[in-house]
Amino acid sequence: MRSPQRFVRPSLAAFLLLVLVVSPLFTTRAMSVVSTADDANHTRNLPPSSDAANKLDFETDPTEISRIAAEVKAGAQEAGKDPSKMEIICKIRCSIAPNYGVAREALSHALTYYALADYYRELLGRMGFVEEVEAMRAAWKTGGFHAARALISDRMFNSLPLVAATSALEVVEQIRPYIEAGATRIILPYVAASDDIVGEMKSFIDYWSPATTGLMQ
Repeated sequence: MRSPQRFVRPSLAAFLLLVLVVSPLFTTRAMSVVSTADDANHTRNLPPSSDAANKLDFETDPTEISRIAAEVKAGAQEAGKDPSKMEIICKIRCSIAPNYGVAREALSHALTYYALADYYRELLGRMGFVEEVEAMRAAWKTGGFHAARALISDRMFNSLPLVAATSALEVVEQIRPYIEAGATRIILPYVAASDDIVGEMKSFIDYWSPATTGLMQ
């Protein structure tokens, strides 16, 4: 059986993502990156210390951010460092479409790649999604990638840092709780919901300024 990352043709497996780094100090910077489904293979060679970083990639609901921020600040204080200089960084993937369902579908492709990759499948299982990921893997073996994607539950999708929105303003509103919980920097990989990838990204970049978003001190 071929690995899930190899199942999709390279031309479809390549995602052009817009990454916005948003700081509550309200400075922003944007860069374009290309991510392919094969990237998940690299997780097998990551050192053990990377597990915490990967948890921040997934386990980043506002409650978890608040807990992490408190522990980091306490640890900094015990180490004689200034707690206010510690950065809590989380990643929230987002997609914008005319309706929620289309945006959710775009994000579901990315989530399926992670759910089928060995390391992230185990991580998601430890987070309480064993039933979902095992069902998705079984569906992939018998019916392919899209059969697995169809099994993403609302519970799983809504519990992960994924923002399906109908406007950039809605994205702003959905990330505010993370900032209020203590995130000092938020990485927003944008997942296009249409074939007009460049157009979507340009619109998102044009919107994302402190004056427009209202993310100002």
